Amino acid sequence: MKKKIYQIENESRLGFSVQRTLPFINNGKEKRMLPSQVTFLIEGIEREDLTKDGDLALSISKEEAKKLAEKLLSMV
Repeated sequence: MKKKIYQIENESRLGFSVQRTLPFINNGKEKRMLPSQVTFLIEGIEREDLTKDGDLALSISKEEAKKLAEKLLSMV
C-alpha cells in the first residue's frame, strides 16, 4: 500500500495499516470512478498469530486508537 495514512507494527513484525483508496471500474469501454474507500491491511500474519478458532485478534493502545480515529475522521 503506497499512501498509508496510519501504520503500526508490533515487535513480532505484525503490521496494521490504513489507506484511502479510490477504486474504479474499467470494463474496456469506460473507466468510472467509484466513491473513495478506506482499506485496512494486516501484514505479516503467521499461523501462531491466529486464535485456536482461526481468527485474528488485533489490539492497540488507547493512544493508538485515538490516533487512528483522528486519521479516519480527517478523511471524511
